[in-house]
Amino acid sequence: MQELIFAASVAGLSPNKVFGQRAPDEWTMLLVLAVDRDGEDNVVTAEFLDSREGETTKFSCRSEIPILEAADFINMKGDQVSFVHKDSLWPITFTIGGTVEIPKEPPPDTAPTPPVRKDPTPKGGLIRPLEKKKEEFWGPMTEAEMVHFNSDAVGLGDLFAKLEPIVKAYAREHTRKPPDVSKRLNAEGHRTAAGDEWTPRLVRFLLALMFNDSGKNAQPPVGPEAMSGRRSERPETAPVAMDDKDEIARRLSSLGRVTMTKNSS
Repeated sequence: MQELIFAASVAGLSPNKVFGQRAPDEWTMLLVLAVDRDGEDNVVTAEFLDSREGETTKFSCRSEIPILEAADFINMKGDQVSFVHKDSLWPITFTIGGTVEIPKEPPPDTAPTPPVRKDPTPKGGLIRPLEKKKEEFWGPMTEAEMVHFNSDAVGLGDLFAKLEPIVKAYAREHTRKPPDVSKRLNAEGHRTAAGDEWTPRLVRFLLALMFNDSGKNAQPPVGPEAMSGRRSERPETAPVAMDDKDEIARRLSSLGRVTMTKNSS
């Protein structure tokens, strides 16, 4: 859990959150370590999950029945504590030092949401939006997308040389998925060879180029390079003319399926 929280902080998913630091007006997650119960009085010891040093806290509350036990997760903001009641699966919030009351009816924000109206299915078969979205993300590269990797302003080699150390530094910081990498690249002002922002789909091709740059059929290195763990082949860095589609496709062949279309005259 701590690794995930740290990774989310590094990836910028919580831009106002710094790992190991918390503000009184922000919710933070804790792991319950122990609960000492005496009658209806509870003394709870919990550890902050965003603490590198295993920082803990104690708080008290009252309840007719046991409500928390070791290994439960809770959230805390100031003197407010929130948790999910395990029997009813309702969210419960109480004030430290106060009495925890389990409602007999679900809170208003847990009421079932109205069904979403679906468009009628057209004739000819079923629509599978998820599969279509996956197909769009994983589909072959098109000629129009090549300009993002090689343009008149920025060549393929220059783009690769600039972004390879940056992207591999992201990977060491646990930012590896295309959506996360594209967010960091755009936030830090890095653009494609066409000057546009990176999309998860374009980053998928970029990652494939960087981490599989010798292609599927590459032969393993031999000699000193094999001992050092380096590849014997790297992407060519000579500039490529934008009208040379075949050459660009060849150099980007390690990215996978490149689609070339012929214009009819």
